[in-house]
Amino acid sequence: MSNEGANLDENVLQRLKSYKGESLFKRAAMNMLVKMATSKEVDDLRQTFAQIDKDGTGMILEKELHEIIRSKKLHMSDNEIKDLISEVDY
Repeated sequence: MSNEGANLDENVLQRLKSYKGESLFKRAAMNMLVKMATSKEVDDLRQTFAQIDKDGTGMILEKELHEIIRSKKLHMSDNEIKDLISEVDY
């Protein structure tokens, strides 16, 4: 799959940045919201995830995230991407 169709934009990137470092309570609340999402919203998220997860492992690797951010010309340094991954990976 081409990463061109991946629906990653500045808004998604900002949400990832704001998610890092949040409390366990907020993470639990976010998980609850995800569970309450409509099937269309979940399908859209799955499709975007699959487009980014090129090797089909079920995990988005640092390299894959780097590639999609670069292809979308989103402004993040390599260190910012690395920090983002380490903060949201749990």
